[in-house]
Amino acid sequence: MKMEVSNALLFSELKTILKEKDVIIRIKGNSMWPFFKNGKTSVYLHQIDFIKKYEIYLFKLNDTYVLHRLIKIKKDKLIFKGDGNNSTELVTKDDLIGRVVSYQNKKNINAKSKFYKLRVRLYLLCPRRITIKLFKR
Repeated sequence: MKMEVSNALLFSELKTILKEKDVIIRIKGNSMWPFFKNGKTSVYLHQIDFIKKYEIYLFKLNDTYVLHRLIKIKKDKLIFKGDGNNSTELVTKDDLIGRVVSYQNKKNINAKSKFYKLRVRLYLLCPRRITIKLFKR
């Protein structure tokens, strides 16, 4: 059964919903490009069992909801960055809502697969202008 709900209602209750079942949402924005594409990528969110560097999390920042990659853990502060961004966000563990376990563009990509993890590491290691050329092919 498919049920339509407003984004505001969904996000306000998402942490509670994730305790019961996984949630699929279609992303908006280009901050996670090249892995996620605006309006085309759906992500599968799971409740947070652990916090791990390089994983992608949904979190609340001020009054908005953001889906970015965790790049650094500093005691009780977490530093996130969109794959297509230069700026970072500083949040606490309490701001976290869910963790991306897989995503779908044209095919389903498991965030735990070795190929995906290798691709992410290579993307993060290379200078941004080079990786943009590689991923635009």
